Amino acid sequence: LITTYRYEKLRAVASGTIEAAAHTFLLLIAVRWFEAGSTAKSLVAAAGSFGLLVSPLVVTRVESSGWPVSRAASVILAIGALSFLAMHQFPTIEVYVPCCILAMACSTTSIPLMTQVYQENYPGRERGRRFARTVMIRIGAAAGCSYLAGRALDGHMENFRWLLLGFAGAFALSSFCVYRVPSRPLKASGGKH
Repeated sequence: LITTYRYEKLRAVASGTIEAAAHTFLLLIAVRWFEAGSTAKSLVAAAGSFGLLVSPLVVTRVESSGWPVSRAASVILAIGALSFLAMHQFPTIEVYVPCCILAMACSTTSIPLMTQVYQENYPGRERGRRFARTVMIRIGAAAGCSYLAGRALDGHMENFRWLLLGFAGAFALSSFCVYRVPSRPLKASGGKH
């Protein structure tokens, strides 16, 4: 319980940073730097929703693999970090859009897995309170990141590559924190998770 909560508070900072990327900066970069067309903008904006759509398939795959849930979520978040590194290394619209989709899908695909982790590690009477505290940290981190990233880009859009590195770091930190949280494999349910 204490280990989970400690790492979840740290992960909340990373999650707030990822949230700022998803809701503001990825689309801003697509529009202002890459001058993306309507299809590319739509794909970047819908990336997180795509992750939610495929999450049942991911949960089923995690269930059949027998991996502990936190390990699987950690790998998914690490893929998000690698996607941002690819965007940083190859700053073209052809790399940017697919990597945005993959990274933000990784972010939202991990949500149902983390729900299972909370259920395993937090007693029912404390789950809501502990989750609410990490949400408050995440909101504060999102606000702080939005302010700092906005200042970095103000009049200097070329700084977007540094933001991409920061977002990669947030995914990597999130992956590390999730990896450190204890969990068990999902019980076979025949696809009912």
